[in-house]
Amino acid sequence: MIQRREYVNQYVRFYQVLLLSIALSPLAAMTVFAVLRRRVVQYLSQEVRQELENLGDLETELESRAEQADQMLGDLEQRLERHKDQLPDEVDSVSRTVEVQLAEIQELDAFREQRLRELQELLWTVYSNHKSQEQHLAHLTPETLLRHLSGSPEEMDDSSIGELLELPETEPFTETLADEISPDETPLAETIYQAESAPEQPPELDGDLDESLDENLSESDQTSEDDESEPDLVSDESCSQTSEDDESESDLVSDEVLSSPDSREGWLAVARDCERDGRWPEAIAAYEQALTYPASNSPQTPASSEEAKPALTPENSPSAAQETPTEEDATGESSPQSPSFEQLKQVAQEAGDRRQWPACIKACQQALTHKNDAHLYKLLGNALQALGQPTQAQDSYRQALRFKPDFAEVYANLGSLYAQQKHWPKAIECFRRALRLQPQLAAAYRNFAKVWEQVGNEGEALACWQQALAIEPDWAQPQDHLVLGNRWVKLDRWDIAETCYRRAIASDANLLDAWHNLAEVLAHRQQWHTARDTYETLLQKAPQRVMSQLGYARVLAGMQDWDGAMSQYHHLAEVAPEQVFAQHRFAQRLKDEGLIPQAIRVYRRALQFAPESFELQLGLAELLCQSEQWQEGLAAAEKAIAEHPQVAKAHYYAGRCQVAQERWQEAATHLQQAVNLDPQFFWSQYFWGKSLLALQQWQMAADVLAEAMPLNPQFHWGYVELGQAWMELEMYHKAVEAFQQAQALAPDTPWLAKKLADALRGRALADIEEAVNCYRQAIAEHPEDLDNYHRALDLKSNDIDLYVQLADELARQNQDSGAITFYQMALQLQDRPEIKAKLQDLLKKKIK
Repeated sequence: MIQRREYVNQYVRFYQVLLLSIALSPLAAMTVFAVLRRRVVQYLSQEVRQELENLGDLETELESRAEQADQMLGDLEQRLERHKDQLPDEVDSVSRTVEVQLAEIQELDAFREQRLRELQELLWTVYSNHKSQEQHLAHLTPETLLRHLSGSPEEMDDSSIGELLELPETEPFTETLADEISPDETPLAETIYQAESAPEQPPELDGDLDESLDENLSESDQTSEDDESEPDLVSDESCSQTSEDDESESDLVSDEVLSSPDSREGWLAVARDCERDGRWPEAIAAYEQALTYPASNSPQTPASSEEAKPALTPENSPSAAQETPTEEDATGESSPQSPSFEQLKQVAQEAGDRRQWPACIKACQQALTHKNDAHLYKLLGNALQALGQPTQAQDSYRQALRFKPDFAEVYANLGSLYAQQKHWPKAIECFRRALRLQPQLAAAYRNFAKVWEQVGNEGEALACWQQALAIEPDWAQPQDHLVLGNRWVKLDRWDIAETCYRRAIASDANLLDAWHNLAEVLAHRQQWHTARDTYETLLQKAPQRVMSQLGYARVLAGMQDWDGAMSQYHHLAEVAPEQVFAQHRFAQRLKDEGLIPQAIRVYRRALQFAPESFELQLGLAELLCQSEQWQEGLAAAEKAIAEHPQVAKAHYYAGRCQVAQERWQEAATHLQQAVNLDPQFFWSQYFWGKSLLALQQWQMAADVLAEAMPLNPQFHWGYVELGQAWMELEMYHKAVEAFQQAQALAPDTPWLAKKLADALRGRALADIEEAVNCYRQAIAEHPEDLDNYHRALDLKSNDIDLYVQLADELARQNQDSGAITFYQMALQLQDRPEIKAKLQDLLKKKIK
C-alpha cells in the first residue's frame, strides 16, 4: 500500500510539473486536474477489483485446504480405529501431512487478513481521494494556480500538496447522551424485580441486524474489535448506495443551478455533473466559465443585482437536494421574517428539553429543510419514539448515522427502540456498538442491563449495572446498591457485593440491611475482625435485631471466641427461642471442636426455653450417648421419639443406651424399628445384631450382621460378632471367613486367634466326616475295593462299622488271617456279640 501511494503521489507530481510548462493557462490547468482525478480513480478502482478477485481466490483456496484437512483428519481417525497400534509409520505420515496442511491453512488465513486490511485501506484511500479532489476543484482559483506554479518555498512546504491521498483525521467524540433512552424509564430497583419474569433461555444473538440499522450497523464486528478507536470502514454496498444517492440528489440541485449559472460555484457544480456523466468537453467549458468569476460571494457581473449563491462544497451540499436551497429558498432565508437554521435548531432543542414532542418534531423538520444535521435527526428520532412511532424514529436514527456514523447516542437509542419492540438480539448489538464508540455512556449501560435482564443473562446484566454505577456513582439510591449486592451474592461474586453494600452504607448510614449483609459477606470471606466490628456497629444502631445478633454470634464462633459465642447464644436462647436450628448448629460446631460438655450446656440452655424442640432433644441425646451418660441419653431419646416417632436416629439412640445397660430385649425392639426406618444406617443394624446374639437368636443375629457389614466393611468387631454367630450355628466355613476378615483388619484383637483356631478345627472335622461319608458310598458301590476301607479308617480310626465291613470282605475273599485281625480290632473298640460270633466261626473254619 505504501508503494502504491508513492506511485500515485509521483503521478500527481508529474502533472504538477506538466503545469509548469503551461504558462498561466487556467483552462489547461483545470482540464489536467480533471483528467488526473479520473485516471487516479480509475486506477484505484482497478486495484480494488483486482484485490477483491485476489481475496476471493484466497477464500476459495482456504476453503479447499480446510476441506482437505478435515478429510485427512477423518481418514486418520478411521485408520486409527481400524489398525490401532499396527501401523505406526502410516499414522505418523498422515499426522505430518495434516500438520503441514494446518500450517498452510494458518499461513493462508494470515495472508488473507493482511490482504483484507490492505483492501480496506485502499477503499478508504479512494473515498478520501474523491473528497479531496472535490475540495481542490471547488476552491481552485487562478491565484492558487499562480502560487503553485511560482514554486515559492512557503507553498512547496505546504502539506496540502500531498493532500490528495492523505487519510482524514477523525475528531474525538466527546458528547454525552443528553436524554434518557426511554421517556418512561423505570427505576433501577423496579427493573431488578422485573428480571425474575425473564425467559429461562435467552434467544440466540444475531451478529447481523436487518436493513433497519442501515449499512453502518451491518459492518463487520471484527474490524471494530481489532481497533475500537478507529472509525468503522464503510462497506462497498453502503459506498455505492451513498454515491447513488449523491448523484440523484445532485441532479436535483443541478436542475435549479443550470437555469441561472451566474456564479463561480454554479458553474463548478455544472462542471462536476458533466464530468460525472463523462461529458468532458462540456465539463471543460463549464470550468472555463467558472474561472471567469472571482472566488468571493459578491455579485459577479455589473448587471447582476442578485446575491451569489453559496459555494457548492462537500461541507454544505454533498449529496442531498435539500442541503442546497433554490433561488427562492435562498431569498426566503435572507428575509427577516424567515427563521434561520440555528434559530430552528435551538427551538427544537428547547422543545425536546421540555418534552414537547409535537413542537420538537415540527421545529426539527423545518430546520432539516435548510441543512442536514445528525443531531437534529437524533432529536427527531427521540420525539417520534416518545410519541410511539417506532418506524419513523428508526428512519430518523438511520439518517443521523448516515451523516455521523460514530454517533454513539443514536446506537443507544436504537437499542432502546428495539428493546421496546422485544427484538433482543438487535437491541444487544446496538448497545454494544454504542458502548464501543462511547464507553462512558452510563444511561446506555443501564438500558443495556435491562435488556440482559429480559433475556435472562444475570451476569451480563449485573456487569452493565456495575459499569453504569462506576461512571455515575451518585445516580442510584442506597436501596438500589443493596439490591445489586444481593444479586451479586447469588452469583458468588462476594467482592463486588461488598463494594455494593459499602456504597449503600456511604449513601445511607442508617440502612440496616446493608450493614447486616456487609457483615455477612465479610464473614463469608473469613474477615472475622472486620465482620465483628461491623456487627457491633449495627447492633449499636439496632440492639434488638435478632438476625444481626445471630450473625454476630456466628462471627464470634468463627473467631473461636467460644466463651463470647456461648454467652451470645445463651442470650439468644432467651430472647429468640424459636431460633432452634441456630442453637443446634452451634452445639454441633462445639462437638466438632471436641468441646462436648460445652455443647451439652448449649442444648440444655436452649431446651429451657424450647422444651418441645425435637432437634434439640435429639442433639442432646446424641451427645449424651457419646459421653456415655446412658440414663440421661435414654430420657432425651424417648422425649425425641415422643415428638417424632418416625425418626430412625431417635430409636437408635434409645436402643444404644439400652445396649449399654444390657437391656437386650428393649434394645432389640428400638434398634429393629430404627433399621426399618433407615436400613442404610450401619450402627442400628450392628447393635441390633449384637442384641440378638445376647438373646441367643443365632440365625437372626447372623442374618442381621451379614447384612450390616457391607455398610461398614472396615469395622472389625462386626466380623467378630458375625463369626461367633456362625460358630453357634456350626457353619464353620462362614465363621472362618468372618474371623479371617477381622484378623486382616485388626490382628491384635483379643481372643481372635483362639476363635479362628476353633473355627478352623470345626471346619476340619466337618471336612473329615464328609470325606468318610464319601468313602462309605464308594464301598457300597465297590465292596471288593479294599483300598476304600483303609482310606476311610485313616480318617476315622475309631469307626467300628468300617472294621467289621473290612473283615467281612476279607473273609469273603478267603483272607481269613486278615479278617480275624480286623474282627479283633473291632472288639477292642466295642464288645459286640455279633462280632464275636463272626470271629468264632472264622476260627473254627481255620482249625478244620
